[in-house]
Amino acid sequence: MGHVVISSRYRFSSIAYQGYGRGIDLGLVQQLNEAATQSRAADITFLIDLQAELAVERKPKKHDRIEKEDLLFYRRVRQGYLKLAHNDPQVKIIDGAMSVERIARTVIDHLSQ
Repeated sequence: MGHVVISSRYRFSSIAYQGYGRGIDLGLVQQLNEAATQSRAADITFLIDLQAELAVERKPKKHDRIEKEDLLFYRRVRQGYLKLAHNDPQVKIIDGAMSVERIARTVIDHLSQ
C-alpha cells in the first residue's frame, strides 16, 4: 500500500491480445490474470483507443510476433479492449488519434481532478 505504479500494460492487455485477439478462452486468461496479479486491480486505467487501420499504419518497420499479425487480429484486439473498458468504471477512454501532447494533457487533467 502507498505505492504508485505506472504501467503501459496490465490485465486488459493479456485479455485483449490473448483472449480476443488469439481466441484463447477468456475465462482461462482471466483466471491466469487473477493468479498472476493476486487479484490486484488498477485504480485507474487510461485506454488510448485507436482505429485498427491507423494502428497498423503506425507499426514499426521491425516486427515482433504481435506486430506481424494482420488487420483482423488488431480489430479483434481493439474490440476486446473496448468491451473490457465499457464494463469497467475505472477506465477512461482517450482518442488515440490526438497528438501525443493532447493525450498527455488529457491524462494530466483527469488525474488533477
